[in-house]
Parts: sequence; structure tokens; C-alpha cells
Amino acid sequence: MYDKLKTIDAIIPSAATCSNQLADKDYVNDSINSVTAYYITKNAA
Repeated sequence: MYDKLKTIDAIIPSAATCSNQLADKDYVNDSINSVTAYYITKNAA
């Protein structure tokens, strides 16, 4: 079971690409936070 999880984990990329749109949760959350922070600071200026 452990080997199976390691194999699955190795297949899923840490960042989304055009050819493979799978992305891990941390990457997605970080991207959302970055875009949100950009627009908040842009609108505040």
C-alpha cells in the first residue's frame, strides 16, 4: 500500500501545466493568495 501511494504521489505534479492540469493543494492555494493579494494592494493604491 505504501509503495502504491508513493507511485501516485510521484505522478501528480507540484504545479499545473498546460498538458497536465493536476496541481497539489498548496500550489493552488498559493496561487489564489498571490492573485488576491495583488488585486487588494492594487485597488488600495
